[in-house]
Amino acid sequence: MNTSSLWRSKWYFVLATIGAAAGLGNLWRFPYMVYDNGGAAFILAYLIIMLGFVYFFLVSEAALGQFTRQEITGALTRIGGKWGRWVGLFLVGNMMLLAAYYASVIGWTWDYLYHSFSLSWGTDPQTFFFGQILQLSDDPTTVGSYVTPVVLGLIATYIAVYFSLFKGIKSVENVVAITVPLPIILLVVLFINAFFLPGSSDGFAYLLTPDFTQLTSLSLWRDAFSQAFFSANVGLAITVLHATYNAKDTDITGTMKWVLGGDLLVSLISAGVVFGTLGFMAQSQGTPLTEVVQSGVVLTFVTIPAALSAFPIFPALFAVLFFVTILTLAIDSMFAIIETIIASAKANFPFLSWFSTSTRVALFCGLFCLASLAYATQNGLFRLDTTDHFVFGHGVLIAAFFQSLLIGWGYPAARLRQQFNAVSRFQLGAVYDFVMKFVAPLLIAVLYVAGLRDDLTANYEGYPTELLLSWGVYPLVGIFVVSGLIAWFTQLETDDPIRVIEA
Repeated sequence: MNTSSLWRSKWYFVLATIGAAAGLGNLWRFPYMVYDNGGAAFILAYLIIMLGFVYFFLVSEAALGQFTRQEITGALTRIGGKWGRWVGLFLVGNMMLLAAYYASVIGWTWDYLYHSFSLSWGTDPQTFFFGQILQLSDDPTTVGSYVTPVVLGLIATYIAVYFSLFKGIKSVENVVAITVPLPIILLVVLFINAFFLPGSSDGFAYLLTPDFTQLTSLSLWRDAFSQAFFSANVGLAITVLHATYNAKDTDITGTMKWVLGGDLLVSLISAGVVFGTLGFMAQSQGTPLTEVVQSGVVLTFVTIPAALSAFPIFPALFAVLFFVTILTLAIDSMFAIIETIIASAKANFPFLSWFSTSTRVALFCGLFCLASLAYATQNGLFRLDTTDHFVFGHGVLIAAFFQSLLIGWGYPAARLRQQFNAVSRFQLGAVYDFVMKFVAPLLIAVLYVAGLRDDLTANYEGYPTELLLSWGVYPLVGIFVVSGLIAWFTQLETDDPIRVIEA
């Protein structure tokens, strides 16, 4: 590989991979999972899964990219032939769905950043978010019109993505050097400020007080596994792509320690910021902490803004800092997703090589901006929630299950371990083989079956069947079928599996 297409230093790989992994899930989903599963008991379970499973999977993905020099479809094809290519294409198809709706969430963040300077949400952030920003329809199936604030936010998002990628790896290096440290610094500032908020100690106490009886709950371990799995971008192919830019002798186990540590750091500091702020809000309203905790978008765009407005000093400043933090976390993840999709498209459709990097990036940003408009309508939030549920609850898990089998049994794990140990100071033993061959596919299968059972017994969130089919089932089935057709009826040089890949 040409050295101009390599990271200038392994630290750019670390920063880019942390930036892709540490996203909105760390800031809004992790704190709620902590609240919903016994405080510090959940954190303990989360740490066990991150260290005992997720780390091994991250090392596998980094090694796969570094040794094959191929993005996910090419890498899996090298292991499993057309079957591997099918899995890789299906995984990339899921990422395409993810990119389209994830951009709309970033669009909301741009809107909130603009309004943060004047705290425009006033005393009723809920009406501001659902009524003014989203202009949400009453019926999930009522499309309504396009919502101007969201459309403008989408345009800003794709402009930012374009300028992050238009020079390839060099522009990515320049961007992550700023956008990865910045949100961590801002989170630390917000965390320190939380200590001085009246009532924040109640929030910290809830965060740090374990309910160890919860450790016997299967739902706690399922939630901890789910959060750890998605927080670290396991099964999303981004780590594989970033590792293709590594020098061939890059220390894999060592660099992935930094990636795992960075992702954990963002999650834990985010939980501190959120719980400290919620403790303050509960005291200022004279209500129990349990009555102000919300999940997902409501926490980020309704609950926290209400708390920010009540800050005793500089509320607008801290509102700006909060939404800049969200924006930088989300943008890093977004351009990594688009980058991975473009790389896979180029590998599978060689005619895209005729275009320059900047032209390809502009083309894909334009196409995805049009696709994202589907989530900029008045029922966009309902569509988004449905697509997100099916992408992560079904699509990514299915692809990751087969990816784990290909790595564990097809490469196989022992051979891969031998290769990455040869370039790494920290050596992994045979327990790695056991985890990748047995534990990984088993845990993913259990998580998937549990979610499938829930979906078969009741409509997700009580949504109409029409919505679930149109924005959940049909897109996934379509991607699965199209991926198989492309894998089986188009030929690439890498379609013949190579059982042993030299480092």
